Amino acid sequence: MKKPLIAAIIFIFSAIFALAAETSKVLNSYAPPQGAKLAAFYLVYIGNESGAPELYVPIADKFLRVHFAPKQSLGQKYEIPYTKKLKFFSRSIKDGKEVFEEQEAVELPSDSAVVGMDKAGGKTRIYAADISFEKIPAGASAIINLAPYKIGFSHKNRLYALDTFGAWQTVFPRRGEFNMGQVSFFDIRAKPRLMLQRMHGNAENEHAILFIFGTEIPATEAIPLDTNQILPFVETEK
Repeated sequence: MKKPLIAAIIFIFSAIFALAAETSKVLNSYAPPQGAKLAAFYLVYIGNESGAPELYVPIADKFLRVHFAPKQSLGQKYEIPYTKKLKFFSRSIKDGKEVFEEQEAVELPSDSAVVGMDKAGGKTRIYAADISFEKIPAGASAIINLAPYKIGFSHKNRLYALDTFGAWQTVFPRRGEFNMGQVSFFDIRAKPRLMLQRMHGNAENEHAILFIFGTEIPATEAIPLDTNQILPFVETEK
């Protein structure tokens, strides 16, 4: 094949891909205008990540591709124009055109949230946890369960059980420069088993959240919780 013909073929395919990119409604990133009212969220998938769908959220006449967080993390913080209901869309190509169809929606509890999804019995479930300073004020600490089952914990000899995306918060006693308290975590899928004890707290101008992730360890095995399954998250009030 002669070089001019190869060059022509490359040019044609490049033009096709360039045209597709120009006409696509997909956004791979979004930079909000300065001063705009925003809704911020993290996106996590609960349980087996192999079932996580490809999702998009609408921004004007475009659709921002959003990704679930890597395992045992919160991943990327997304900021989009403020909305009370966050809608997720799928993308497909039909007759050579992009088609976006709404799949799931969740009411956002505030302008700062963690959104989670999972599947049970073939049905998608969607959750939202409020992590704003209005909900968890500076000086306060919280625990939020991102595991696909109940997690038990205790503080001051009182026992608690958190459902998936359940939350608990308090203001720990002042200890020097920080508000600090000890919490103990239990696997309560079968017989309660102590998994971990640790101190939790923050400075007066911060709020601190412990996110608890699920484990693939069977409920019958007496193996302590891996500390990587607990994510400390601290924000300073602006």
